[in-house]
Amino acid sequence: MRETASEAGFEEVTWRDVTAESTEWFRGVMETMASRSADAPPALGLNPLMGRDTTEKVANVVENLEEGRIVVVQGVFERA
Repeated sequence: MRETASEAGFEEVTWRDVTAESTEWFRGVMETMASRSADAPPALGLNPLMGRDTTEKVANVVENLEEGRIVVVQGVFERA
């Protein structure tokens, strides 16, 4: 990603690995979803964007984050 941005004429200002923070956030989302009763209406949040299988998708993201298969980075670039 960094190389692609550089090749496209951007200069890196900041690059942070926010995997740990993201993992905790997604775990919180899973806990919130698990605590809702089965007959409760869908909460506003990721559900409209991700569909009926949001719970499964969030669990997959958490598993992949925990096992190091994916990472989350935050980058800021400026046009060079």
